[in-house]
Amino acid sequence: MLEDCEAHHVICRAMPMTTPASPWLPTRLICLGQPGDMPRMIETSKMLLEPCSAPLRYTTLSHRWREGHPLRLTTETQRQLSEGVPWHDIPKTFADAMHVTRFPAVEYIWIDSLCIIRGDTGDWERDCTRMADVYRHGYCNIEATDSYGGCFSVPRFDSVLPCGY
Repeated sequence: MLEDCEAHHVICRAMPMTTPASPWLPTRLICLGQPGDMPRMIETSKMLLEPCSAPLRYTTLSHRWREGHPLRLTTETQRQLSEGVPWHDIPKTFADAMHVTRFPAVEYIWIDSLCIIRGDTGDWERDCTRMADVYRHGYCNIEATDSYGGCFSVPRFDSVLPCGY
């Protein structure tokens, strides 16, 4: 479906993409790697040192944040997140968004709670001012109502009434 947008919609074809000539990227991304790999947080400044011939694409996840979020980037979790997070430790909404990201063969996703260091005022202030760019340069934005329940809901057909009731 996204490939159809790129091929046929003028606005979609004109969307800014990160290329070797214009390497705008968020400070951090989650690299999904190959199927079966553990997702891991990467510093994008280190990525730009490697040659890249194709546009780099990443999706973004927009979700409602809750207190007590079980998985987030802090100075204490930074090393763990950069080494990889087992799938069973990833909240369902994040895992769903990561699976959606893989469908059009996109390897990276930006999730604010995994890409902005919580408790680090300087990191938060710098990256908050760049959020419009994060979303503007993203390939696709995935939206969810919270961080836990997943991106998809199961419809309850027993609660659907025919027209006229």
